[in-house]
This record gives sequence, C-alpha cells and structure tokens, in this order.
Amino acid sequence: MAGLVFQFQEISDELEAFHRLSEEFIAPEARFVIPQFKEALDGYREQPTTDKYYWQISSENPLRTVVSCGDYEVGGHGALNVFAEIDACWCIRRMSEKKKSMPARQFRLEGIASTRVRLWREASNQAPQKEIAMWRMEVGDDASPGCHFHVQILGELAGEPFPKSLSIPRLPGLFLTPAAVVEFVLAELFQEAWAQHVGRDSPHLNRWAPIQARRFKRLLEWKLGILGEDGGSPWTMIKRQKPNSTLFVA
Repeated sequence: MAGLVFQFQEISDELEAFHRLSEEFIAPEARFVIPQFKEALDGYREQPTTDKYYWQISSENPLRTVVSCGDYEVGGHGALNVFAEIDACWCIRRMSEKKKSMPARQFRLEGIASTRVRLWREASNQAPQKEIAMWRMEVGDDASPGCHFHVQILGELAGEPFPKSLSIPRLPGLFLTPAAVVEFVLAELFQEAWAQHVGRDSPHLNRWAPIQARRFKRLLEWKLGILGEDGGSPWTMIKRQKPNSTLFVA
C-alpha cells in the first residue's frame, strides 16, 4: 500500500494559521522556524521533480517554546520550570500534475514521518539546563508492526530505560503533522493558558480548527470502520490495519 497522501495547500495553510495562533507561546528566537518550514514545503511544491525530499525542522534549529513555570499542572503548581524543543523529519514525494508546469496539489509520505519532542528543565542557580524527557510522534509505513499512528518514548540511545534495541511500546497516537504535535505540546505545557487562548475567536483559530477537525474525523471514522468488521480482538485489528493512502484527501 502506498504512503499517505496530503494536500500541499492544506498543510501550508495549517502551518501559516498555527504560526499566527501560537506565536506568543514560542520563544522569540525560534519564531522563524514554522515560517521557514512552510517555505521549504512551498518551494518543493513548485519544483518540477518527483524526487524524494526530506522536509525537516532540524535538531540544530528546533522550534522552542517559552518556559512553562509549573503551568503543566492546573494552577501553575508544577514543581519544574520547563520548555520544549521540537524537530521533525518527513520524507515526502511530490505527485506531479498532468501538465508538468503546474504546481503539484499533493504529496505522498515515502518513509520516515517523525516529530520529536524534547522537554528541558530550565537552568537555575542550583542546576544547569537538562533534558528530562523525550518522545516521538510518528506515522508508520507498510512494514511497521505497531499501530500505524503511534508514539515512541526515547529509543535513540543504547542505554536504559527504553534503549534503541527496544522498539516498543508503540503507543497509539492521534497527532500526525508537526503542527498538530506542537499544539499537543503547548496544551500540555500551558494547561490553562492554551485552553483560554484557543477558546477565543480569532481569524487564525478559524483557519486552524476546521483543518484539524476534518483530520480527526477521518482518522476516528477509519478506526470505527475497523471495529465494525469481524476478525478477532478489536485492539489487534486496529493495530494491524493500514489506512488507505487517500484517507486524508478523499
């Protein structure tokens, strides 16, 4: 089965809306990251090529949030001051139009589709800055044995816990695109402030919300469809199924 297909314009619109929506929660020195990520996608769209492209937010220049001063707990009662760094890599392939001079409308995932979240404890007089957590939200491929949309914890280093040699657990996930992953992180780091922020009507929210709603509905409808089939344990059925490539563009 071919990789999932996405609309260039929808992903570009998603990034533009989220950049505007999230700006006050992003560290000032990292506010160029989403626009640069969007420009890279738009540029690849215009190229007359079907070569694979590694579309990335680099680990050297990740998206960085402002510091959450305990706001990951309601009332700001968290014990730590933390911030997140997010990088991403999607291997994609532009799908050419019949008229080769036209910009492509769609692209396909061709392999890795991973967004990594690293949480850091802010430096203080008592202790230096330190990475304290990491997970990756990923879209599987045809060979992936776990849930197609999943989350993996650590797993990049040889040491325990969660060493590189242990590729489980692949926890089921709902967040696909890098922008959607960043919203998840902001909603976790800023429990009350983010909920209040996106509870107010704004042009940027009005662009962002319908895109996310359509994607969630299609993903959940696909899973509900699997549960309507006969074939054994519901979880094993969901775990083993692979979506049609046009799940998000049909």
